[in-house]
Amino acid sequence: MHRLLSRFTYANVVATIALLFAVSTGGAWAATNMINGSKIKRNTITGKQVKNGSLTGADIAKGSLTADRLARGVLAGAVGPKGAAGAAGAAGAAGAPGAAGAKGDTGERGPSDAYSTELPYTGVPGVPLTSKATVHTLDLPAGKYFISGVVTFKNEGPASDGVLCDLVADADQSQRAVSYAPVGGFGQVTVERTISLDTATTVSLACGQDGASSIRRYASALSAIRVATITTS
Repeated sequence: MHRLLSRFTYANVVATIALLFAVSTGGAWAATNMINGSKIKRNTITGKQVKNGSLTGADIAKGSLTADRLARGVLAGAVGPKGAAGAAGAAGAAGAPGAAGAKGDTGERGPSDAYSTELPYTGVPGVPLTSKATVHTLDLPAGKYFISGVVTFKNEGPASDGVLCDLVADADQSQRAVSYAPVGGFGQVTVERTISLDTATTVSLACGQDGASSIRRYASALSAIRVATITTS
């Protein structure tokens, strides 16, 4: 005890009393001098001075925040019903014409340049047809053709008889056909073929009776159609 008392000096006593005074009066000063809203000038504290997440709903007075103080999109309401479709907009202006496409390949030549000659049917008694004779001719330029000859006749003889016809382009290109008709009946003979002409040529249809009966020609025709190609099989 004597040792403890010997350590107390005047300075130690004064310092101890000062410490006790500060402790007892400091809390009272803090309680009476706390900073509150009335001591803060309006608009001196902004969002930059407030720590993120430090304010909760309990710290904000009811009705103090209005929609115009909140950033757009902060408060999202419930999704409303789908609205009615709007009216169709006006048609846009026509676009500029596109560029012309590349020119296509030239196609093959189709049938063209028809040539024809005929003796039409009139109903009056026909022209007697005895020995073979030329009944029609066609003057054709060089080219490829499909040619058809036809003769309508009547057998006025006492027996079944007919008509024989030759379609002739040149010595190497000819075609023959024959047809018969009963006594008092009509018949028709048709002869057809394709030909290739290197130069202008006269094509003929020659016909005659193929027996001893009396034959009359009531109608006939010779026609030619020019074609691009001829394919044989």
